[in-house]
Amino acid sequence: MMLAEHGVLVTAPLPTTLLRLDGIVRQKGVWILHNLRDRAALTTPSFREFVSGETFHYLGRGYRLKVAKGGEDTTKVALRGGLLHVSIERVLAPSDRAASIRLALSHWYRRLAGQRLPQMVEGWANRLKVHPTAVMVREAPKRWGSCDAKGNIRLNWRIAQASPSLVEYVLAHELAHSVARTS
Repeated sequence: MMLAEHGVLVTAPLPTTLLRLDGIVRQKGVWILHNLRDRAALTTPSFREFVSGETFHYLGRGYRLKVAKGGEDTTKVALRGGLLHVSIERVLAPSDRAASIRLALSHWYRRLAGQRLPQMVEGWANRLKVHPTAVMVREAPKRWGSCDAKGNIRLNWRIAQASPSLVEYVLAHELAHSVARTS
């Protein structure tokens, strides 16, 4: 089963009956709906003002943004006390505020994804007994992840916003390509 553009695409070997497929889909219904909801939350563009009170997700959990002026000459991001704190430059012009916060959040997500995702890949790689050549965290316009013929795993940093179960699914899916090549 794969999440398709507007629903679910089910593929199976030719001898599989429709009755059997219907049973599998019904059995996995809750999982399918959960993942469709997570995917919609990640792929539905939303207008952001980058102001206090907006919600941003990290590993599936929503955190309220708390913007405050700091004494630093750079914008900083930290997750503390259940809030996503962004400390902006005191001298930052109001017209530059949203862009500065957006950029700081993007760097923050990339840094955390770069730390956390390779660790998660390693766990799945050990379970599946495969060894990816490299794990890279990048920005992709449409994909959450990919695995090339050389065993390089590329992950979109935005996946760090999704629920842990969806992140695990993407990682296992990409590593499964390596399993298929070595079989």
